[in-house]
Amino acid sequence: MNFGYLPITGDQQFLSCVKDLLFPPEVEVVGIQTLGGTGANHLGAVLLSKLVNRVWIPEQTWANHYQIWSCLPVPQSTYPYYWAPTHGIAFEKLLDSLEMADEGDAVILHASCQNPTGVDPTREQWIQLCDLMIRKRLISLFDAA
Repeated sequence: MNFGYLPITGDQQFLSCVKDLLFPPEVEVVGIQTLGGTGANHLGAVLLSKLVNRVWIPEQTWANHYQIWSCLPVPQSTYPYYWAPTHGIAFEKLLDSLEMADEGDAVILHASCQNPTGVDPTREQWIQLCDLMIRKRLISLFDAA
């Protein structure tokens, strides 16, 4: 049992296992270990705040997303996510909102089980969203709780 300090990037064996769990082998990923989800979101926000002009946050999201970005000198915009009448995604409105984003803007997305709605895009919707992100040259920040 070793109770010494980890390197600043965290436990490399742990990071390798997480990468293997979340991504196919052909995807290149760089990771660091953080102190909990808020720590990861804060670190991502601080890094991106040096690169982006604006961050797009889903209207229905984890409250900490707004609090974290409010501490940084980056304007926030929101995009609709949840459509209560169908208990689904307001997908066309989501796409229409992100069409207003400028090249290099950041977009916060939930990797799965969107918090707080629990509603995820279908595979086809992810493909459409990915196409939009690539075409508009947007930066995605995935919250993978």
